[in-house]
Amino acid sequence: MGLFSLSWKQKFWLLIAATFVGLVLLAMAALRGLEQVSDSYEARSDARAYQAASLSLFSDWLKVESRSSNLGPETVAPYQGSLAQLQQQADELIVLAGALTAKEVAETAGTIEGMVDQYVQLRQTWLELQQTLGLNNSDGLRGELATAMDDGLRQISISILNDDIELARTAYPDYLATYNSESASIAYEAIEGMQNVVSDMGWEDNELGQSVQAFANAFRQANQQIEVIVETEQRLERLGEELETFIEDQNQSLRTGLIEETRAQAEQAKESSTWLIIVVSTIVVVVLVLTLTQASRTLVGRLHDTVDLLSRVAGGDLTGRLRPGSNPRDEFNTLGEASNRMTEDMSKVIREVIGGNRDLSRLQGELEQLMLQMSNNSEQVEGQTEQTAAAVQEISHTTTEIASLTNTVNHSAQEANCAAQDGARVIKSSVSSMHELSTRIQQTHEQVGRLSQTGEKVNSIVDTINGLAEQTNLLALNAAIEAARAGEAGRGFSVVADEVRSLAEKTVAATSGIANIVDALNRETREISTLMEQGMKQAISGEKSAEEAASVIDRITHSINSLAGDMEQVVSSVEGISTTTEEIAQKVEQIHVHTQETGIIRKQLDEHTRQLAACSDSLNETSGRFRLG
Repeated sequence: MGLFSLSWKQKFWLLIAATFVGLVLLAMAALRGLEQVSDSYEARSDARAYQAASLSLFSDWLKVESRSSNLGPETVAPYQGSLAQLQQQADELIVLAGALTAKEVAETAGTIEGMVDQYVQLRQTWLELQQTLGLNNSDGLRGELATAMDDGLRQISISILNDDIELARTAYPDYLATYNSESASIAYEAIEGMQNVVSDMGWEDNELGQSVQAFANAFRQANQQIEVIVETEQRLERLGEELETFIEDQNQSLRTGLIEETRAQAEQAKESSTWLIIVVSTIVVVVLVLTLTQASRTLVGRLHDTVDLLSRVAGGDLTGRLRPGSNPRDEFNTLGEASNRMTEDMSKVIREVIGGNRDLSRLQGELEQLMLQMSNNSEQVEGQTEQTAAAVQEISHTTTEIASLTNTVNHSAQEANCAAQDGARVIKSSVSSMHELSTRIQQTHEQVGRLSQTGEKVNSIVDTINGLAEQTNLLALNAAIEAARAGEAGRGFSVVADEVRSLAEKTVAATSGIANIVDALNRETREISTLMEQGMKQAISGEKSAEEAASVIDRITHSINSLAGDMEQVVSSVEGISTTTEEIAQKVEQIHVHTQETGIIRKQLDEHTRQLAACSDSLNETSGRFRLG
């Protein structure tokens, strides 16, 4: 299939595909350039990261060196953490060097890692030696020396040893702090002097000789530890100088070598990608411009022919035709064929319109006759509908008055029913109150009986108290007689007997008063009981009368309810009649409205008939403008 046998849609899809391919090529060129630039900058970034890591390693090494001079028991753990971090940074330096392309950098990183490993091991050994020596004056060998000096030698008050002890006391701390060999010599001389005095005096086995020997042993061990520490520090110093020099030389090499090379590669990759994008963009733009120019010329020519044909058709000339090409897939050939068919179809339509106008004129006359007949019928229906509506409205008005009167009667019956129900509730409440009153009177009567029984019990108790009082009085009298017989010795007992007899007499008098009160209370209780029995009988009689009244009120309420139900049915029936009458009136009114609407429609149909006649004339005039082939 050749290019000229394609449809315009296919040609445009081909153009879009070519444009897309050009854009893909442009994007690939851009991505390739960006990849090169990204790789170059990534290599530069890796080199800078490696340089930063080596500088960070060197900085942390300097911190470790600084902490080494101020080490104390409380800083041992952080110091060990710093050594571990230094080892970790050396390992990370190997990883960063592996991302670089320069093999010499990886070899340098391996050398630095080995130096750091050696440094960390020496520092850990040095830390163990320092801990053995003692990180302060109370720790390790330092503590032993301080104990031997303060608790041993300084407690000695012998003049021949005081000078050596004082000399040793001032020399050994300076030696422990500075590792100065002169201080060590001074301390050894003082120790040797003290040992000579001890040996000359034969004090080896006493406390003084043991204290001198303990100090000498501790100082000797400390001196040996310090010698090892000094040697280790010298090795650390040499290793640190080598590490510092190595890192500085490496960073200088990175700045002038790898980093500069990666920067130049990044600039070169950026320039290459820019030129590649420019060349590809130029080729794509030139191809698109040439293709679109050729397509636009062809499209404009074909559109000009189509517009000319449509202009002739708009002017009433239906004799023109387009000449389609030989390509069946060309949309403009299809448009030309469709335009020719449209012109032929319009010619047929115009012919049919002319014939239809003749039939339309004939139907218009028949429609006018039918409209006149419908007008006469509508006027008759409208008059009869008005008469029916007036009669229905009068019936509806009468039904409404009946419903109103029935509602009034129903309302009165409901009010009477409510009043009867209220009376029934009041009487039932009275019956309940009378029943409660009877119950309360019965309970009060029982309480009065129990009160009477309690009074009898009180009388019994009073009799018992009186008996006891009389016996007490007799006992007091006998006691007084016996006291009189006793003479002077029973005088006090005689006074007590008189007092007891006096209390017994007062008790008898009090119990007599209580007995009188209880008798009076019993008499009043019997009178109250009698009154209670009479009140209870009257309450029972009132309760029966109230129940009879409630029964009568219930029958009245039932009758009123029955009347109210019948009235509600009457009201419902009257309302139904009223509603039906209103619906009839509404339907008649609707018929009247529809009749009026029919008149309006008839007038509109008359107007439409006249418009239809005018349209028919206009169509005849318009169809006369066309020239048919």
